Amino acid sequence: MFRTPKRQLCLLVVLMSLISAACDRAEHDPVASLHAPKPSARFDLAYWAEQQHQTSQAWIDAWSYCLGRSEARHPNCRSIRLVGWVSSPPPGPTTLDDLSNVSRSASGLSDSSSSLLPHGERP
Repeated sequence: MFRTPKRQLCLLVVLMSLISAACDRAEHDPVASLHAPKPSARFDLAYWAEQQHQTSQAWIDAWSYCLGRSEARHPNCRSIRLVGWVSSPPPGPTTLDDLSNVSRSASGLSDSSSSLLPHGERP
């Protein structure tokens, strides 16, 4: 099929052009960078945080692309997940009593063990 050196050279040039175009695209297109096998220095956490804050089309496309993708194969999706998590963290305690209960359960204290604190203070 590609027996002559001239045809082989043409095929090689075409393949190198395609690879070069894909690399250039990943360096200049934020959504294309998500396909890259290495983390992007240009489209980092700060870049995606700004895009998320602006609700840009790049952010919407990136969020859609990264859903269900493995970070091992798509390392740039880690920034997308982190920004998504920070922008909508899990709900925290809503009242001081809730906060007190969280503190007590995290420290292993119960209501009965609060008597161990001086002057009956609560944790």
